[in-house]
Amino acid sequence: METKSGATLRGTARKAITALVARLPTNTRRSVMDALVNGSNSYDLFQAIGRKHGVRDISVIGDYGVIEGSLADTHVIADYAKNKNWHVGEANRLFVEFFERHNGGTYIDIGANLGLTTIPVAALSSVDCHAFEPDPENYRHLARNVASHCPHGNVKLFNVAVCDHTGVIEFEVDPHNHGDHRIHVDNTTGLLMEDQRSIVAVPATKLDDAFDPAGLKRPIVLKMDTQGAEADIVAGGRRLLAACDLVFMEYWPYSMKRFASDVDAMINFVGRTFSSGSFVPGDTDTPPVWLSIDHITKAMSERWRCADTEPFVYHEIYLRKEAR
Repeated sequence: METKSGATLRGTARKAITALVARLPTNTRRSVMDALVNGSNSYDLFQAIGRKHGVRDISVIGDYGVIEGSLADTHVIADYAKNKNWHVGEANRLFVEFFERHNGGTYIDIGANLGLTTIPVAALSSVDCHAFEPDPENYRHLARNVASHCPHGNVKLFNVAVCDHTGVIEFEVDPHNHGDHRIHVDNTTGLLMEDQRSIVAVPATKLDDAFDPAGLKRPIVLKMDTQGAEADIVAGGRRLLAACDLVFMEYWPYSMKRFASDVDAMINFVGRTFSSGSFVPGDTDTPPVWLSIDHITKAMSERWRCADTEPFVYHEIYLRKEAR
């Protein structure tokens, strides 16, 4: 913890540096600014300037077009600004190619955020897309991004959380990482200071209450990236998931343990329902390497046992019924 004298020294140094820069010749100040803009912390500088001038929303040009997000977000829209893409490009490519081979189908995106995993699929007019995003601020950006980039009218948006029951739930909001909003867990601090997050009430649904598989266009592809709620989603959506041909999900045991999720039940369901899969390190955007489902369930169980010693390690799992 920083002492009061340490904070005073830092404040004094900051004021001295500011005064020094203000006295520099104009061309020198511009050179300093150019160095900052081209440095490794240039996006942090952009955020600081934006906050100073009351900027709330930003639009960024990248591979999926002009995407709107919150200036405060240090993760999703920030990554899109820095890399002009999103980190699950391989999953998006897999979904698009799958639907192209089958001349359409149904895509369900749980945890749609800004739409970077919905917009590429919705470019295929033959695919019916359903995108769920519970956070009101993310949903506002999602709706605008879909309106701008999905001209076929094939996207239905839901400002709803998906979990193991239908009703109203508490949802916790990370003020900086807008990809890490989560269903709220009572009376737990957590390693990421979850207890300090603001909480909003949002509607929630079970997958099996939201959809009747018989009424969906086949094949069905489902993606869920919900910061640890995946096992609860499976618990409330076995009928719908059993009808899915291809599933992509995040697997983060640390957060699942905070939910007290029945991960053994989820692993058993995966083993009974799918024939093959891939277990990919998170944030690597690695193409799936298809293995038997026994390999996948074994990897899930092993990772679950390591959750306490490696809490920030997570994986992305691909599941399929058969090679199609």
